[in-house]
Amino acid sequence: MADETYDKGKGKGVETIPSKPSRIRFTLSSVNLKALENVTKKLVDNAKSEKLQIFGPVRYPNRDLKMTVRRSPCGNGSSTYDRYRMRIHKRVLTLVCPPDFIKKVTSIVIDPGVDVELVIKDA
Repeated sequence: MADETYDKGKGKGVETIPSKPSRIRFTLSSVNLKALENVTKKLVDNAKSEKLQIFGPVRYPNRDLKMTVRRSPCGNGSSTYDRYRMRIHKRVLTLVCPPDFIKKVTSIVIDPGVDVELVIKDA
């Protein structure tokens, strides 16, 4: 990682402060596993090309949502049921990088159906 600085003020007596690395935590969740893995791979490849420190991707347990509903609208007739199931997959990826690199790393095309939550913490 480069030791870059930025200017705090303008004019005489410009004070330069080294930019501190930040921890960026991506929480990715999706119903479509292939789309989720695709976005995760793109983020990891971008971070590796910038030579940033990467933690993850950490695979969280699937959230399994099940719903059983009765087929008959009025309640009469045979007891037949429909069973619906939705699996939600989740990945967490943490990067350590200066604020200058955040725009470069996150400039990817995210597949539809993938929810991305981004949290930035100072290291």
